[in-house]
Amino acid sequence: MIKDNYGTRSGQTMGFQFAEKKLNNSYHIAISSVNMPFRKSRWIEKYSKDEENLLHFLPSTEKNYLIDARQVINENKQYQQNEYEGMFVVDEKKIKTNWFNHYDVLVFISKGGEDIKIAE
Repeated sequence: MIKDNYGTRSGQTMGFQFAEKKLNNSYHIAISSVNMPFRKSRWIEKYSKDEENLLHFLPSTEKNYLIDARQVINENKQYQQNEYEGMFVVDEKKIKTNWFNHYDVLVFISKGGEDIKIAE
């Protein structure tokens, strides 16, 4: 739920509308799977070492992680300005942006692409 107008059609996302109405109780979350069937392990390894990619913030791509963007920015103000390649689709033409400004939390799920199991 992106909190600004980046990559949207005239601000039609729920998160942007919450932010516009100054609803301070909203929390903007991005979720992405890392290890997907269409991503080769070499690609994941390469980008986890790239300082211009969000994956480099993760200690490992083999576990689930949550990055608190507010905490990251509070601890190091430069991250509020830096752009990174990410794994979240917001604008099809551009994947490098400042993700810490667009979301409050970034969630990385290590093993994506698994079949769902429905509890009966």
